[in-house]
Amino acid sequence: QPAARFIANTDSDLLHMLRGNREFSDDLFLVYIDSQDVAELGGWPITRDYYGYLIYALKQAGAKVIALDVLFPTENNRYPEFDQDLSHFAKTAGNVCTPFEFRHLSDQISIDGATCLLGDNIQHPFEAFRTHLLGTGFSNLSEETIARFGLLTAVWQDSIVSSFGLECARQFLLGDSSRVHLKKNKIIIENDSTKIRIPIDDKQRIRLNHIKRLNRIPSISLVDLFQTIQQNPDSLNIKGKLVFVGVTAPGAAPMKVTPLHSAFPATVL
Repeated sequence: QPAARFIANTDSDLLHMLRGNREFSDDLFLVYIDSQDVAELGGWPITRDYYGYLIYALKQAGAKVIALDVLFPTENNRYPEFDQDLSHFAKTAGNVCTPFEFRHLSDQISIDGATCLLGDNIQHPFEAFRTHLLGTGFSNLSEETIARFGLLTAVWQDSIVSSFGLECARQFLLGDSSRVHLKKNKIIIENDSTKIRIPIDDKQRIRLNHIKRLNRIPSISLVDLFQTIQQNPDSLNIKGKLVFVGVTAPGAAPMKVTPLHSAFPATVL
């Protein structure tokens, strides 16, 4: 029903515009990599030794889960030692999640009354790094022109796989032993003692709760984090938190149109 969807989307967009700034959970923290960070660290792409040191620093500061929203699909033949450092720190930390990517999300399949997209041509993080990760999830975004929804599950090789955001939330809230079940109009995450139900639409999506300004998120830039670790590490308030690491620099990060922005970093959606 295109007319009904148009009305629902228009109403939701208007509510976002009128609502004002939303509150952010104290359990979340963002380490962002902006244009200034990229310039100060030698240009894009940032070499992988910085990510290794970042993982070490966040683990030492008490982060419960590190959601590193950067894809490392292949080994770096120019600096293999940096790949070794990255893999070593991921193994030592034991709490790092990163994304993978489908080249395509197409054909639909029905599972327990729910309609899912099929993913193919998967692009994983390189093997030596991936074996030490706590979890992975797909980073593909909904293909709609205006980002109103987030895709939470897909199917790959007859298995249900979680989006990167859902996987990070699962690990943070219920741990690695928890399970994801797909039902019609809801996703269930559960372990032996807790069950969480997430309402979704018929395309396995959740409506995004947009923010107006990035500075409303508890956050710090990558370079400022490194400086804080050296000068005053006790001032970092990230113990027990889910820490997202994402690129916000234009040209290095994918941008999406939202009901509130003409261009917004996809990593923060």
